[in-house]
Amino acid sequence: MVWPGLFPCLMVLSFDSLLADYRKAQSENYVAFAPSAAGQLEKALVNRNHHWLEPQQYGPYQLRTLASWTVIADTSQSGWGWFAFNPNSDGPVLVVPHAFYDRQTAELGLQLFATGRFRAIAINTAHRSSGPNQDWARLDVSPLLTWTHVLAQDSGPVLFMQIHGFSMDKHPDLKRDKLAMVLSSGSEETRTQCACVYERLVQHGFPAALYGWNAFELGGSKNAQYKALQALPHTYFVHLEIGDALRKQLIQSEPLRGQLIDSLRCHPGWGQAR
Repeated sequence: MVWPGLFPCLMVLSFDSLLADYRKAQSENYVAFAPSAAGQLEKALVNRNHHWLEPQQYGPYQLRTLASWTVIADTSQSGWGWFAFNPNSDGPVLVVPHAFYDRQTAELGLQLFATGRFRAIAINTAHRSSGPNQDWARLDVSPLLTWTHVLAQDSGPVLFMQIHGFSMDKHPDLKRDKLAMVLSSGSEETRTQCACVYERLVQHGFPAALYGWNAFELGGSKNAQYKALQALPHTYFVHLEIGDALRKQLIQSEPLRGQLIDSLRCHPGWGQAR
């Protein structure tokens, strides 16, 4: 028997544990990503499904278990990322590339991940302006792309979803049209991949726009992960931009997050997951 209210309580505990662990990996300074670190991250990723009683060290990365999750975190304070995996899910992969610049996106990403619907999450651990070549969304060589190439080899289609934040005041056209969310597949030409998600978001009352249809900015068309995925078969990309006020509402409202997940579930990349 599951007591009423127990699952939400466990979700809060999971979120708190994940957030606390992520914050330990944050760094004030970023060091250029080294090829040797990429190799060590790959080794940790390959071994992520093993059950380790004790933490395993792979160069700067530590592989460990945290409750029901598996975590790989940079312990060198080099700003080389924090990654978590849910071995009981084959859902989409979450990515938060600008946790410091796009405020509250890390918290939102972890809240979504704590629902158990997503197979993995990656979050940057240093501000994108804390050093040269730090912006995960722009770099052709980064911890994020190393992680992407390994996870793209999972059996079945893999959906990668990036969460970003924007200021309505900096985007007057969106503010004028009262559009606080921009959904994109990375290209105007492939917008039909996100059409069902967009329609369901609107049905739920989200002030959403579809890139290439009723919004022509914040589409992630130059995003480094999007470009990398073009060469990887059986993968999908979703770029989700959320306005500042709506981010706060999503963080504060579990039902609203549930409506977001319900909308995302009709994406073909989610529906075909193994």
